[in-house]
Amino acid sequence: MKKCLIILFLVLGALELYMAYGERAEGFFSVAAPEREYAYQIGEKLSFREDATANPYCIEGFSLNEGTHTWTSGKFAKMCFDLTGEYKNLVMKFSCRVYAPPQRVEVYVNGYKLTSFVASKSKKHSIYIPAKYILKDRLRIEFILPDAVSPAEMEGVSDTRLLALGMLNLRISSIQ
Repeated sequence: MKKCLIILFLVLGALELYMAYGERAEGFFSVAAPEREYAYQIGEKLSFREDATANPYCIEGFSLNEGTHTWTSGKFAKMCFDLTGEYKNLVMKFSCRVYAPPQRVEVYVNGYKLTSFVASKSKKHSIYIPAKYILKDRLRIEFILPDAVSPAEMEGVSDTRLLALGMLNLRISSIQ
């Protein structure tokens, strides 16, 4: 019983830090995505454009599709994938446009920080995902976007969404 209470307090403490500072402890596995299937065939190219094939994998932090792209909405965006197909290590490649550059971006997979970079123009990004971070064929990819800003602040319009990345496409491929 005492061990259960200690674990509960540790989890609550990590959650409180995240809520207070918007930071994740490296290696801390946050609450899993809702229980549903996110079947993804390794190598499949997903679109955030008009056909919006990426939509089923977007768990939170994405706006409605705008035909040419889908904006992240807020300072945090999450996607979930249940991998099918052969793989060892992976690489995630995605293309995006940037709202109000520069935008700092941190990328986590299953709670582990993989990389951080500054997006200053529309371009393609490649992120290596070591096999040791893939848990039971599930990838939970989180984008932390601390510089997201609303068009209302920037342009004086009525759009109050916090925008950072206008996602165009994404592909997760196997590498040896």
